[in-house]
Amino acid sequence: MTIPESSIESPPLELHVLGAGIGESIVLKLPDGRWGVVDCYNASPTDRDANATTLFLRGRGVTKLFFVCLTHPHDDHFLGMVELIKEFQPEEFWRFGCLSHEYIRNLILYNQLIAARSADDALSRSAAELLKLFAVARDGAKEGKMTVCRLNSRTNPYPNRTDKDSTFQIECLSPTGRQIELYEAAIIDCVGRDGKIAKKLPRSIHNEISVVLKITYGETKIILGGDLEKQGWRDVVVEVGGSNLQASAIKVSHHGSDNGYCDGLWERFSASGSPIAVVAPRLRNGLPTSKALTHICRHAKKIYSTFPPKDKWNPPQSITEIKDASLDSRLAIRECFKARPDWIGGDCGRCGIIFDESKLIEVQLDNPAQKIF
Repeated sequence: MTIPESSIESPPLELHVLGAGIGESIVLKLPDGRWGVVDCYNASPTDRDANATTLFLRGRGVTKLFFVCLTHPHDDHFLGMVELIKEFQPEEFWRFGCLSHEYIRNLILYNQLIAARSADDALSRSAAELLKLFAVARDGAKEGKMTVCRLNSRTNPYPNRTDKDSTFQIECLSPTGRQIELYEAAIIDCVGRDGKIAKKLPRSIHNEISVVLKITYGETKIILGGDLEKQGWRDVVVEVGGSNLQASAIKVSHHGSDNGYCDGLWERFSASGSPIAVVAPRLRNGLPTSKALTHICRHAKKIYSTFPPKDKWNPPQSITEIKDASLDSRLAIRECFKARPDWIGGDCGRCGIIFDESKLIEVQLDNPAQKIF
């Protein structure tokens, strides 16, 4: 979709959240025209033509990516990423800022052992895909075709040091040093010297080192929450500070779980005005939960979902009355529920949000994405 030049005062920043009820992918078009992808999910990872992210990029005429970012090693965030990288040849690969090769070997070996113990073909496939992903990144770096950036709360991937005056920047808020230390200790201890499982890794532990990105474009601020959970957010609040968490839009962390935020987090998000929230459900785990949505709606202008939540949720009536009375008079929003000709998403919904440096320009919803508040 093209936005008429007369309707904007600066080049647009586009945020597209894709999801089909499991996994998520975020596609960004930067104000300079370059494209980036945060996470990727394809139920058939080797089939590029079944990858909603790939189809969307092709539909927009994209042939090259600036970056691909892996927030954490859960397969609903990386399946299909190998083929995505092969097709779009990103200049940079950003990944969660922990796990050297020794730790990666331990994590993949652990996953392989668990898969063999439980005869879980899906887990075995995920372990193989993760190994392949790190190999592709390593080979790309060795050949000088791709820069690999390990992200943590003290590194900012964009812009580079020579462009500090840019009105556009991407910062990393998580993982913090504390979370990295705890995570690496668990990874190194999960497999013993005998090559057998020594300690069980809770699946949720990977969420605590999830990358969280903050995008700033003039007065527009967007936070992509990854799958970070409660303790990780507590560490972010302490390290980053509440004033640095104010946002115009939030990609809700951990698919809208009760554990995807800490006390006071959404108050910080909304300190300078209620943000827009976008959630990518994970239906098999019953996410988003009604409890989380009720909490979020007290601080958000509107909530959009890339896919219909499993359980029907009705926002509190008092909140609905207050929000509906003033929102549309403050923002010029056009909500498009009909699929666009450049999008071939199948069962995957898309929530697209277009900003300039100071305001929201447009919200686009492609079925089955919908507004839920």
